[in-house]
Amino acid sequence: MPFQTTKARILSACFQSFTPKNEQKRQQIVRELEIIYLEIERNRWGYCYDAHDLELYNIVFRGLSLDKTPTENEDTFFIPMAKEDLDKYPPDLAHEDTKTTVERLHRIWDEGDYPDWAKGRHPANRLNDRQTDAERLCKFMRKQFVEIKRNVPNSTDRTTLPTVSGWIRTCYGGALIDEELCNDLFDSSIYSLHDPLKASNGRPHAMISISQGYESRNEGLYRHELLAILAVIISQFKKPSLKKHKVIPVKAISFTGQDGRLIEAHYNSSISRLIFRASDLFDFSSYEVAMKNSEPFLRHMASESTGKTEALKSKLKWFSCPFFFSYFLVILLITLTRHYLAQRW
Repeated sequence: MPFQTTKARILSACFQSFTPKNEQKRQQIVRELEIIYLEIERNRWGYCYDAHDLELYNIVFRGLSLDKTPTENEDTFFIPMAKEDLDKYPPDLAHEDTKTTVERLHRIWDEGDYPDWAKGRHPANRLNDRQTDAERLCKFMRKQFVEIKRNVPNSTDRTTLPTVSGWIRTCYGGALIDEELCNDLFDSSIYSLHDPLKASNGRPHAMISISQGYESRNEGLYRHELLAILAVIISQFKKPSLKKHKVIPVKAISFTGQDGRLIEAHYNSSISRLIFRASDLFDFSSYEVAMKNSEPFLRHMASESTGKTEALKSKLKWFSCPFFFSYFLVILLITLTRHYLAQRW
């Protein structure tokens, strides 16, 4: 019995010491992100965090320009579609379903959908009414991005923007976000998640839409934006199929009432910090204004998934730590000798 216990301890210590460094790093990242998630989740009184507040959670907050094409560096993981490329894929109005969808986009701002006391009012004063506005705008962007069929240049074929840019639809519970985290994100009447997508080429990039009933603010990040994006990053880091990736980039289309913005986030392992970028708020209070402002949103939603997300391959080298290996052999030899002598006597 003492021999079996000693052997088990030695083998356990040996296994832990020879765990690949990349896997150890991933486990450490997940633990750090889970701590941040729990701290924000427990702070139910704070609904918006400015740059100073975010620093306390080891989060870097930066601006995001929708007009400039980002330069490729270690923190670039989304390259938006150029305007001239987007113009090559106009809606195919000869397609009956597409024609109907385009015509129905006007209805999102139809005053008949609102109660009499709310007609013409913006922003809505009540949280639930602003949340309803935000949900409708998520639907507005989904129809343009996912549902509308588009003409293909020099072809009679039809396509959609996700197909062109390499995105596919997925679901939240069990796919993009662990089931255990879903209750925190969907059990509310003033915020919700919509229309999850993931990169179709097997890369770890993800895209989500968020609706909220809070008052619109340019500064900082809302609590639900932080929780939703953190939940995606944590859940994807735990996936065995993505274990070779050290970065999980997430793009969020976030609407508060009738205002919208884009957010990009990832965990920078080299400095052990979360990086968040957020654009200014764009007005979506009328159909005409929304159609104009949706163009940069569509270009960024049709982003190319790029960037160095994979960790360097690490091989298990049994002799990479000579001292430990020699120590292991000595202990094993002594243990086997004692066991042998005990059997003889």
